[in-house]
Amino acid sequence: MKHKTVMKNNLVGLLDQTHPGVNTYFDSPAREDGSQKLVDFAASYWHVDGIRKMSQSAFIDHYQKW
Repeated sequence: MKHKTVMKNNLVGLLDQTHPGVNTYFDSPAREDGSQKLVDFAASYWHVDGIRKMSQSAFIDHYQKW
C-alpha cells in the first residue's frame, strides 16, 4: 500500500507540471477493477498540448465518450 501511495503522489506531481490543478477534478474512488480515473486521464491526455490541438467541442466529445 505504501508503494501505491508513493506512485500516486509521483503521478500527481508529474500531472501538476503538465496539467496544473487537474488532480482537483478527480476525487472519485477507485473503480471496482481497481483502476482510477486520474490514471486513465494521464494515459489518454498525457500532455496539455495534445488537448490544445483539439477544438473545445472535439475535446468535450472525446472526453465524454471516454
